Parts: sequence; C-alpha cells; structure tokens
Amino acid sequence: MIREVLDHLEIFTRHYMPSGRAWDSKNVIGTNMRNLAWGFCDEFARADIEIAEFIEEMMPDTTTNYISLWEKAVGIPDECFTVGANLGIRRLNVKRKLSLLGLQTKNDFESFASTLGLELKVRSGVDHLTDGGGYGTELPAMDIGGPNNDFATIKEARNTLVVTTLSAGSAFDYDFDFPFQTAEQLMMQCIFTNAKPAHSPIIFTTLV
Repeated sequence: MIREVLDHLEIFTRHYMPSGRAWDSKNVIGTNMRNLAWGFCDEFARADIEIAEFIEEMMPDTTTNYISLWEKAVGIPDECFTVGANLGIRRLNVKRKLSLLGLQTKNDFESFASTLGLELKVRSGVDHLTDGGGYGTELPAMDIGGPNNDFATIKEARNTLVVTTLSAGSAFDYDFDFPFQTAEQLMMQCIFTNAKPAHSPIIFTTLV
C-alpha cells in the first residue's frame, strides 16, 4: 500500500511519537520537531514507492527495468532464444525459459509447446512402431528398417522420442508440396533437442 507523506505523518506523530506538552510541537507546522517528523515520513513515502516498484519488477511478466537482468539470469540469448523484438516477447521468453527447468515428462513437453501456439504429441518410438513388437497405436506409422528406416532395433524405438505436430501455422500464404516451418516450430525443435535426455534420440514429424 502506497501512502502519501501526510498519511505517514498522521500515523507517525499519533502512534510512534510521545504525547504531552513537551511534544506538542510535533503538530505545529514550521517547528523543528514537525520538520524532523516530516523528513522521516517523506522517506517512508518514498520507500513505499520503491517497494511497490520492486514488487512489480521482481516478476518476469511485469518487469520493465529488470528485463535484462532476468534474461541474464535464465541465459538469454542462447542457441534457441534470441533477445525479443519487444518487451512483451522478452517477458514471455523469460517465462518460457523458466518453465524449461521442469521439462521432464511428455506432458511437460506438450504443455510447453502450447506456450508457442503448437499442438503436438510426444510419445516413445515404440508407440508408433507397427512391427517387431511395437504397439502401433500412434500415427504416423513407423517401422524397423523398411523404406523409411525409422529404427534399427526395437530398443532404439523404445528410447526414441517422437514429437508429432498436430497443428501449426504456415510461414507462407502459398501452397507447396512440403511444409515450411514457422519460427515457433524451429524454436520448439531447438529447445526439445537440448532438453531431451542425453541418451534419447528425437524425431520430429507432423500429421499436418
């Protein structure tokens, strides 16, 4: 709560300074005691403003003056994140980078993609595998060897993350025989590649 100097002065003189004839001058404008009390309360009011500003600056989604400090703290720029073109993007990227600290499960990966406006599924390669003991419950279908040579072994399929984009915007207004990747897709691929477990290969595919 931000109080004006007069509000602080009323509280200070009424509740925190002694009463009695020796202290009556605390209520008389122009006296040394009144001026001393005013000096204290002027600083109290300034502190209120500083505290309110700090509370706003300490949060990544409201910061302005501390945005560079936030970016430095989370490691922006890096191989996936550049410094955003405006304050809104810079704040959003800081929050995205913070969310990566908890990126572990497939739901974490899928939830993070939603912050980029992407809808996708993250599954084990074995869920896409139609032969050799795979489950074959997910599209696109994959196989061991075969024309696409998706996986060499069932073990490789089980350890591989398959990221399937279900919906995404187009970077162009024209129709081509192959999809162009949006900036959001490129960021997602970069982030997932760096965030995945070290022993797990990753495959990016699409149903769009």
